[in-house]
Amino acid sequence: MEKTEVGALREVVGTASADTSAAFSALASKRVEFAPPTITVASIGELPELVGGPKKLVVGTYLPIKNGVLGNVVVTIPKESAFLLVDLSENKKLGTTQVIDEKGQKLINEIGLAIISGYKSALDTLFEFKIIHETPKFFSTFGESITDFISLGFGEAERIFLNSFKISFGIGSGVKGEFTFLITLKPIDSLLRAIRSKYSAPGGE
Repeated sequence: MEKTEVGALREVVGTASADTSAAFSALASKRVEFAPPTITVASIGELPELVGGPKKLVVGTYLPIKNGVLGNVVVTIPKESAFLLVDLSENKKLGTTQVIDEKGQKLINEIGLAIISGYKSALDTLFEFKIIHETPKFFSTFGESITDFISLGFGEAERIFLNSFKISFGIGSGVKGEFTFLITLKPIDSLLRAIRSKYSAPGGE
C-alpha cells in the first residue's frame, strides 16, 4: 500500500472517531476515550492473530455491506472487554457478568453498529460510497473461526481487500479494553481506486 493510501485510511479513522466515541460513551453509560488506532492491511490467514490468537474467545457483530462495493464488516471484542461493557451499561459491579445473555447480545450489537456506522459515514463522506448495510448479527466464537465471517460470500479463489483497525479504549481510571474493526471489500481495488481518484483529482491532497 502506498503512503497516500495509508494516509487516506487514517483520515477515515479520524473522521469516524468523534461520532463513534460519542455513541460508544452513551451505550456504555460512561465517557469512553479511544487511543490512536493501529491500522493493518492484512491477509485472511493473519486474521486469528489480529483478534488475539486462534484459541482466543471473542464476541462481536457481523454484517454484510453493499451498494457500489460488496463486503463484510466484523467488530470483535475480547470476552473480558465485553463483560465489562455489559457491567457498566447495566450498573453492575465490575466482574459480575460471566455470560453474554440476550440483553448483553443486544448491547454488543448496538456497540458494533455504532462503531460500524461511524466508519460507514466517514467512507460515504470522503469517497461517496453510499454504503448500505444489513442488520447486525451477534456472534461468539474463537479467533480461528473469524475467517468464516469475514470471507462469507466470497469464493475461495477470490482476492479481497482486508483492512483492520485495532482500537484500545479506556473508561474512567480502571476499565480498559479493545476492539478490532475488520472490513473486506470486493472488488479488491474498490477502496484503493476511490482513494486514488480523490487524491489525484484537481485540488486533491
